[in-house]
Amino acid sequence: MKKVIYFFIATLLITACGSNEHAAQKLIKLQMKNIVTDYKSYKSISFGSLDSLFTTYQKDSTYVGLMRKVAAYQAFSAQQTQLAISAKTLKQTKAIKKLVDAYADSAVLITNQASLYAKAFKSTFSGWQMSHTFSANNAQGSNQIMTYKFYFDKPLNNLVGWEKE
Repeated sequence: MKKVIYFFIATLLITACGSNEHAAQKLIKLQMKNIVTDYKSYKSISFGSLDSLFTTYQKDSTYVGLMRKVAAYQAFSAQQTQLAISAKTLKQTKAIKKLVDAYADSAVLITNQASLYAKAFKSTFSGWQMSHTFSANNAQGSNQIMTYKFYFDKPLNNLVGWEKE
């Protein structure tokens, strides 16, 4: 009895994965009309497997915002350092050094915040991805083999993006 149940579950999983992969391939083929220059020359070579996508802290808007602030403070610090070098008086140099130190301290503080955020980040399922290798003529009429990675929404209803690998 257990063997029958395991067989049924395995068959169901294989069938479900196959239909999801087929749905992803269908969405990719529809999109190829908008990607290749000469659609008449398009020939599908292979599709990768359908993989799950998960959020990462490196792409999270909060983390990205913190890292942009770090870069800005570092740039301000470098800019002020250049001004300190060309300062005409010791008083100006000391005033500028205070700014340099403040910007550097802010960069360190925000870097620490970003590090804590990264450690606490919980990855979540965000959709699907699949690669596709194909050949098509480029704008000059030369046939090329290319591979693109395609991204899909969670329910696998829409293709939400792609990039050349």
